[in-house]
Order: sequence, then structure tokens, then C-alpha cells
Amino acid sequence: NDTRHGSTDNLADHAEREREETPLLVLNESGEDAPGDAAIAQRKQKGYYAYLVGWALCGLLNNTPYVLFLAAAERLLTGKSGVVLMCDVAPSLAIKVVGGAILYSTPYSPRIATTALLASAALAAVAYAQNPTQALTGVAVASLASGLGEFTFLALAGRCFAENAGGAKAEFAAWGAGTGAAGIAGTLIWIVATQVMKLTARATMLVAMPLPLLQYVAFAHLVRPVALGGNKADADDGDDADDDDSPLSWHVRMDTARKIFVPFIGPLLLVYFAEYSINQAMYLPLGLVAHHGDEARACSMYPRLQLTYHIGVLISRSSLFFIVCPYLWPMSLLQAANFAMGMMQIIKLQSSGSFVVLATFVFAVWEGILGGGVYVNAMNALGLSLSHSRKLREFALSIVGLGDTTGILLAGLLSSWMEHWLLSSHMGAATS
Repeated sequence: NDTRHGSTDNLADHAEREREETPLLVLNESGEDAPGDAAIAQRKQKGYYAYLVGWALCGLLNNTPYVLFLAAAERLLTGKSGVVLMCDVAPSLAIKVVGGAILYSTPYSPRIATTALLASAALAAVAYAQNPTQALTGVAVASLASGLGEFTFLALAGRCFAENAGGAKAEFAAWGAGTGAAGIAGTLIWIVATQVMKLTARATMLVAMPLPLLQYVAFAHLVRPVALGGNKADADDGDDADDDDSPLSWHVRMDTARKIFVPFIGPLLLVYFAEYSINQAMYLPLGLVAHHGDEARACSMYPRLQLTYHIGVLISRSSLFFIVCPYLWPMSLLQAANFAMGMMQIIKLQSSGSFVVLATFVFAVWEGILGGGVYVNAMNALGLSLSHSRKLREFALSIVGLGDTTGILLAGLLSSWMEHWLLSSHMGAATS
């Protein structure tokens, strides 16, 4: 294959030899991995289900602040939810871009502790913000924490894939279920606190502030003992802890990134671009259409649509426990069709009434199912396709999130003006 890896890079040479027998990006013939005796025995161990609960809790607590800020987008900056989305995504993208280079050998434990502290500090910063700029700074810190957490836990799932003889599918499913539940948790916190308990935005953020700190507790007591073989010193639980201490060369990393772009990063980018463009730019106009231009009812419908969408995300992100769907590009194209349908409803059809309200909520569920389905199945398929090399798998899984994060960032750039355009030009509700 490649001759540029060089004789001094032992890992690259080893990977080259193995690729002659196992292609880098070809799935097993069955499309999924068959658990070996070690994996089956492990599933029978007393602590295995607690281990999976730990993964789900880490996913839940990693994404809850992120979702909370998105649910609060209209309150933080009315009519400019796309700006909130960009601040909630851009730092996450930055950490995923540079993480593969500067955090590759950093131990897992310090990374996860930093994630928890940053997320908690972000909630406090937003709670005490005196102006929109300070609030958006807090949102950006939460984005940094969320990106670091996802980067770290996906790489850790890749590490577990080899050690558990095919059990990484369970880690992906549990992580996906937790991140899917975070959507519901974050949105419910906002709805219950602000609409039922009548709390201010500041009080809501303060109530949620301790939650991220529990992520490290779940990792330390439920995940780390199994994933990293007990309470090892932090120096022993980095990405590079392997039989071969050689780090992946720059050429190997770039070659891997190139090969995973079209089959994995591309579908994630498209599905999340369409998905978050709908969420941040169309939900409020769709609510106005459905309610005959009633702004109060449309604003009340906005967080409920977010909640309904996250129910769909939870369904699909938990589905990996039961079913594998490897058709990433078709699901992404269906999401693009959803975007087109939403625009048609707002600009051309402008149908309203009770049936349209119900159809809008069904639309939100379907949108969430597609986005979550692409996410978990992309991670699972990528892990299976790199089953021959743990280090390549850890690296690839840590950077594949560039696809969804880039898609969300592009959606933020689009929705920052598209929502205003839809409201002012087509709904007769200009925003400031």
C-alpha cells in the first residue's frame, strides 16, 4: 500500500502488514461483529450492566448543558438562535480539530475531569452573565467541554472494542442512549423550570450547575474499572497505552482521516447540517404557520418541538442495542429532504390548524430519528471497519465527530440569518 510510512514507524509497518489481510475500511461480511467467548463471559459478570449504565450516564451528563443552552436559545438571544448555536458548536469543532494532534497521548482521567469542571463553570457563567456577550461566552465554554468529552469517550470506546472482543457495540449503544436522553433531559429541565416552576433563566442554570460534575463520578466508579482495567495511574490510561508504544505518525493519521471522510464524516456532516438548520431556523416559523401567526403560541411550541425532536434522537441512538442500519448516506439524504419540506411549508403551503400542529410534531420526531440513527451507526460501522488496529480505531473515532460538528456549525451560520429572513419576509414577524 503506502510506502511513505517509513521503516522507523513500527506501528505504521504493522498496520500495513495487517491491511493486506484486513482492508482498512471494509466491514465484516455479516455487517456486524460476532462476540467471542471473552465478550460473552464478560456480559455475565456482575458489574457489566453497571458498566454500561456508566457509559449512558457519561453521555447524558456530557450533552445535557449543550442541549439546555439550545433549548434556551430564544430566551438568551431572541430571534438569533443561530448565534447561540454557533457559540455552542465552534469551540467543540476546534477541540476535535486539534485534539487528535495535541491530546492524543493525554490520559483519559484528566480529560474527563476537565470536561466536568468546564461544563459546570459554563452554567455558572451564563447564570451570572450581565449581557448577551457574557452569556454567549459561557455557552462557548460549555461547547468546549462537550467537544472534549465526546472526543475522549469515543476514543475510549474504540479502545474497549479490541479488549472486549467485539463488545464496543455495547459501549456505542450505551453512549448513544445517554446522549439521546440528554436531549430530553436538557429540554425538560428548561420547560419545567421556566414554564412550570416559573424560574428565571439564571435560577435554571444554577439548578443544573452540579450535574456535569457527576460525569467524572460515573466515569471513575463505573466506566474506568472495566475500560482501563482498574484504578491505574493516569499515565497508563492514555490513548497510546499499548503493547507498541510508538505513536501514530502524522502520515498515518492523515491517511486515516482521508479514508474515513466519504463513508463516515460526509454523511454526518450532511445529516446534521440539515437537521440543525431545521431546528434553529424553522421551528419558530413552523409554529407561527401552524397557529395562524399567533406569536405567543408559537414561542410556547418552540421548546416542545425541541423536546419532541429529542425523543426521536433517543429512539434512534438507543436502537444500536437491537438493530444495525449501515445505510448512512440514504438516511442523510432523507434529512435533506426534510429540510426542503420544511421550507416548502413555510414559504409556499402555509397550512395551519390542529392537524398541521400534530404533523409538525411528527416531523420533529422523524427528523430526530434520522440524525441519531446516522450518528450511532456511523460510530459502530467505523469501529468494525478498523477492528484490526486499536490505535487507528481510537484515532479515527476521536476525529469522526468533525462531521456532525462541522455540519452543526454550518447550520448555525445559515440559521443566524435564515430565521430572521423567514420571520420577516414570510411570516410578517420581524425580529430584532
